[in-house]
Amino acid sequence: MKRIIILSIWVFFMCSAAMAASDGELARQYMEEHPLPITLPLTLPAASKAAASGEVARVKTIAGTATIARADKVIPVSKDESIYTGDTLKTGANGSVGITFKDNTILSLGPDSVVVIQEFLFAPAQGKLSIVTRMIKGTAAYFSGIIAKLSPQSVRFETPVATVGFRGTKFLVKIEEEASK
Repeated sequence: MKRIIILSIWVFFMCSAAMAASDGELARQYMEEHPLPITLPLTLPAASKAAASGEVARVKTIAGTATIARADKVIPVSKDESIYTGDTLKTGANGSVGITFKDNTILSLGPDSVVVIQEFLFAPAQGKLSIVTRMIKGTAAYFSGIIAKLSPQSVRFETPVATVGFRGTKFLVKIEEEASK
C-alpha cells in the first residue's frame, strides 16, 4: 500500500513538473490529440481591467508571442514577469505561456488564448482563499494548487458558456470563437 501511495505522489509531482516546464505545449499537444467533441462560442464582452492589488503569479515559461493587458497598457510577456489581479493574458498564434500562482496553481495557455485573472486571495491564516479566472478563448491546462485543496468551493474557472467548480486537481479546456456570419 505504501508503494502505491508513494508512486501516486511521484506521478502527480512529475506531471506537475512537466506541466510547469511545458510552456503551453502540453495543452497544445493534448488538444491536438484529443479534440473536444463540441466547440464553445464566444459570447462575453471584453474583460474589464481591474486595478492591480499585488502580485498573484509569475510567468515561468514563454514561447512565441504573448502579452499582458494591464490597466491601459499592453506589456510583452517575459520570463519571471509578475501577474496581478485584473491582468488579461493573451498568446499569439505561435505563443504559449505557463504561469504559477502563489498557491502553486499552474496554468498553461496554448496559442491564440485569452484569460483574465479576475480574483486571487491567498491568506490561509485569515481564511481568505479564492481564485477566479475567466477564459475567453484558446486552450489551457490547469493544475490546482493549495486553494483548491483547502477550499474547493473558492475556485472557479469561467468560460463563455459555463463555470467550472473544483473537486479535482486538473483539467484541459479548449474554447473557440464563434464564426462570424
